[in-house]
Amino acid sequence: MSAKYILGALSLLLTNIHAAPTASKPASSIISYCPPTAATFETQQKIFAEFVEIMFTERNITKAYSIHLLADPNYVDHDAFHGPSKADGLALVVPWFHDTAFSVWNTFVQNDIGISVEMGVMENGTTAAFVDFWRFQGTCIVEHWDVIEYVTGDSPNPSPLFPLPPPLKPSADAGKGQ
Repeated sequence: MSAKYILGALSLLLTNIHAAPTASKPASSIISYCPPTAATFETQQKIFAEFVEIMFTERNITKAYSIHLLADPNYVDHDAFHGPSKADGLALVVPWFHDTAFSVWNTFVQNDIGISVEMGVMENGTTAAFVDFWRFQGTCIVEHWDVIEYVTGDSPNPSPLFPLPPPLKPSADAGKGQ
């Protein structure tokens, strides 16, 4: 085999693995944790860490869903912005997911629930806090809930969820004594 052939095949393989996900073309995966099999707490921690890494660091939601989430119609998503299926979630989220910069602030696994807390800065500059709850059945994620809170910077709470940069313009009260 020539080096050119090997490099071409490797390039094709890497392109297929790291291609941008679409709702109609799920990412190929070598392994899936579904259907569920029994799992220890430690195993669930490792699986959840991998899921969060693929979803928010690799930014490949389709791959994360195909490897870690139960197949429709048995998977249930409680997100208020789309229907209850995995396909419904992908159809809504994939188009804007890559235009949002995520920072994972914390993850936690206990009693078959994985929790991830993320800060997202959307393409239009809007900052939001996301808390996702993922219910496991053994090795497989079977259910999802989330809460989204937009962080505007004008909250009366002096301790916002995430530290925000100072406003671009000084406020009308800037420099006035109290």
